[in-house]
Amino acid sequence: MDIDPKPIPEFLAQQRDDHTPAELQPLMLDFEDFWERKLWHQLTTALDEFFRHPESSPQRLVLFKHFVMTFADKINQLKLVELGLWASQECKGTLLTANASAIIIPPWFSGTDS
Repeated sequence: MDIDPKPIPEFLAQQRDDHTPAELQPLMLDFEDFWERKLWHQLTTALDEFFRHPESSPQRLVLFKHFVMTFADKINQLKLVELGLWASQECKGTLLTANASAIIIPPWFSGTDS
């Protein structure tokens, strides 16, 4: 998948300015830096920290769909699934959660902040 570099920084800046609590804004700046430098491991680690923070819940799904999926083939696939599980918690009352009983959740994923 070819990544168009222009929309990602704009998307992250918009998310940071309009939706991110002050305590999580440094992580959003890290996302942009790591993405531009193609530091996939560091970016994955920063995303994991962000997604585990309770204040990130309103942004998880949009970040996963519009940001994480643009480089999904470049990161650890188990981490990708874990980030997807965090994001899916924001889909309450949708078809996704209606079919969630068919998905086996790994025992290491508690779904709460660790």
